[in-house]
Amino acid sequence: MVIRPYSYQQKIPDKLEAERTVRGYTRNLVVAATGTGKAVISALDYKAFQKKNSGKPCRLLFVAHREDRACFPLEMQPDDLETASPGI
Repeated sequence: MVIRPYSYQQKIPDKLEAERTVRGYTRNLVVAATGTGKAVISALDYKAFQKKNSGKPCRLLFVAHREDRACFPLEMQPDDLETASPGI
């Protein structure tokens, strides 16, 4: 399954990359309304970040108030996330 983000979802990883490149910020917080696809945004950003930083340890902290919100459905996970172990 190929995940194609909506235009509003792609803007966020683009802005995160700009923050990393221009300002050197590597710890960023994404806040968005319910149902906007934060899990998809996070997965796509993490995959791009991991690709750009291959050979270096890359971590993602995904905070949610409910367990079912913190688990990516398997069909949504980029290949790089399939081996990740959730910290729930």
